[in-house]
Amino acid sequence: MREDMQDRMLLVTQGFPFDECERAFLEVEFEELTKRFQMNVLANNVTGKIVHKFPEDIPCWRYHFRKLNIWRLPAQLRYPEVRKDIVSCWSAMKARGKVRTTIRILAYSLRAEALCHQIEEIVEQRNINFIYTYWCTQATVAAVRLKKRYPQLKVITRFHGYDLYRERVAGNWQPLRPFIARNANLLVFACKRGREYFLGQWPGAWEKHSIVSYLGTRAMQRVIPQNTDKLVIVSCSNLIPLKRVHMIVEALALLPDQIQVEWHHLGDGSERGKLEELAAEKLTPMPHVSWKFWGAMPHDEIENVYQQISPDLFITTSSTEGGAPVSVQESFAMGIPAIGTDVGGMEELISNSETGYLLPVDFDLFEAAYCIESYGKLSAAEKKSMAENALNKWKKHFSAEKNAKKFAEILKLMGQ
Repeated sequence: MREDMQDRMLLVTQGFPFDECERAFLEVEFEELTKRFQMNVLANNVTGKIVHKFPEDIPCWRYHFRKLNIWRLPAQLRYPEVRKDIVSCWSAMKARGKVRTTIRILAYSLRAEALCHQIEEIVEQRNINFIYTYWCTQATVAAVRLKKRYPQLKVITRFHGYDLYRERVAGNWQPLRPFIARNANLLVFACKRGREYFLGQWPGAWEKHSIVSYLGTRAMQRVIPQNTDKLVIVSCSNLIPLKRVHMIVEALALLPDQIQVEWHHLGDGSERGKLEELAAEKLTPMPHVSWKFWGAMPHDEIENVYQQISPDLFITTSSTEGGAPVSVQESFAMGIPAIGTDVGGMEELISNSETGYLLPVDFDLFEAAYCIESYGKLSAAEKKSMAENALNKWKKHFSAEKNAKKFAEILKLMGQ
């Protein structure tokens, strides 16, 4: 790390660089930041180990939230932003949820207060002038509060999904968002739809300091289709309810006999047992459909599996996404078109009949089956063209190296 760097950044994460947490999203961006800033990391992790290459000269701290002392909650009312947020909550919500959400706002502020002390120690010890919270959390509230005592601080926060959309959290309320928007120096969103959502939910003068910065993925080896009569389909996600992988199984069960399909799913989760039973029930009577659940695997192995199975098509039926889903970006990086639901930034990736097929959020199973069948009936030249379009879309908009370099330069210019 260069000693002549004047800008010193504290990056606050939910786990990186410990375990595999956030590695797929943050690793390339972190590499670019280390070229321009003296980096320091504060991670929400107390047990994990650094399991991949990480610069030894970059300090890492850990934090976690201890059990709340409920007797300290009322003291949070001394913060004007807390009182304003509670008033807004009571104006917007029905009576049934007001008290519970008020307690959540107070607890959110209390956790921010506890974290503020640790961040302040690092700011003073390391002479920090940039704080970048990779998620918009209590750490972001702590950072913007510190700006009152440390005018040199510039606070950047990135929004993904659970920290952005109201429907993703209990009580449908994201605490203290207007306070964060007003006081942060830069609001960063993972897709255009996320930025539009935020500005619609919390309108204000912060439109000028809000930007879209796609995460992107690394360059990957292009997949060469097998060019057989069999259509190889891949999906990659946690096996949890919001990913709705059961709808893939049920859509495959509707395919006509002349469509030969081989489906692979990468990922594990609480729904795996049920999904394997469902697949056995729905797909066993269909000799033209085969399937395999690969289970969990390190992120580094995913590309190798794709090269092994040579998928023609990627599919996701998720009910929600925070940004432009990385799983689809990765498929595009390998020249694999995709079928996906119109959630998050999916429409910024998938253009109908160009890079794949975009399904409505609440699609009919026959619609999904029709998309699969439509792709299966394309000529070899048409499939090749769609694959080229997907790869070109990745090159233009979703290269992690290009996006991370551009984003890091934006932050660097803020310090000048």
